[in-house]
Amino acid sequence: MRMMRDSTHNVLMCIAPGITRAGRCAAPVNLLDIYPTLVELAGLPAKEGIEGTSLASLLRDPASK
Repeated sequence: MRMMRDSTHNVLMCIAPGITRAGRCAAPVNLLDIYPTLVELAGLPAKEGIEGTSLASLLRDPASK
């Protein structure tokens, strides 16, 4: 079972000037979340039907859920 866990758990590091502070967040994220996050941070309109959830709130406050 360890091989499965090690192959599905990855680290995601983000630096967003003016938004992120040094720290850690244990919230689970998905690679599908990157596109919605970048769209929100850029202030662009999100397309309908896109999978994933923006992580912008976690970047601003790692304690948020």
